[in-house]
Amino acid sequence: MAKRDARINELETQQTALDQKATDLTSRIGGLEKDIADKEKKLAASEGDREFLLKELKRLQVEKAELERQFNDLALLRTQVSKLKEELSIARRLEWIRMGIYGLQTQKGAERLMSASVPSPASNFNLQVELKQDGGAIIVPAKTNGNPQAVAPK
Repeated sequence: MAKRDARINELETQQTALDQKATDLTSRIGGLEKDIADKEKKLAASEGDREFLLKELKRLQVEKAELERQFNDLALLRTQVSKLKEELSIARRLEWIRMGIYGLQTQKGAERLMSASVPSPASNFNLQVELKQDGGAIIVPAKTNGNPQAVAPK
């Protein structure tokens, strides 16, 4: 009987230990089930986030492509503006040539005025005069282009 009581006590302690293990295991299983549910929620959220991120990535790629196209258009526009400016410059020079004012950079102001105006027979517009620093002047007649006459300063 003592052996039987000892065996019963031993089995009861084992049963208590096993009950304790079972309680620990059920609590661990519950914790793991909770963790699994959390992970599933995170996975679902990450898939939703993944879908959102993929859509955002596609939108950004489209926006980047549009900006690159606009940049290329801008570069093309710059080359066209440069060509138009060059053509305008050429057209302006051709117009100046037609008007007779292109290439007159070698002429000075009075020379331009004299060549543009038609002298009357009674005027002395063709009079050639050399002015000196001391105030004197030398008149060179247009007909002879010979000896200049010195004119005293006034």
